Amino acid sequence: MRVEPFTAARLASPPEVSSGRELQGTAGVPMRPAGTAAAPAGEQLSFSKVLAGALERVNDTLQAADLQARRVATGEADNLHDPLIAMAEADLALQITMRVTQKAIAAYQEISRMQF
Repeated sequence: MRVEPFTAARLASPPEVSSGRELQGTAGVPMRPAGTAAAPAGEQLSFSKVLAGALERVNDTLQAADLQARRVATGEADNLHDPLIAMAEADLALQITMRVTQKAIAAYQEISRMQF
């Protein structure tokens, strides 16, 4: 079994988010479609690619919420409903990411304690 080294996710600035097929997020920021991590027929995805895709979507959600917060702060927002929803989505995505990370670290520590 070969384990790929993990590299930390690089947070992109909002102009870089528009790579790939674009969808309009709740915050008006282009986002990658949820099915981005799906492999074409006959091709297998590695764990690192799936993880990277999920982290990119979380990053996109966080950037969308940040953009909405900036719009509210500068008075460009038409209403407060959309920014609040975007911030709630970003908060939930970050909480889930942190919990999954904590579970993965705990599982790794448990495996490393096993005696063979």
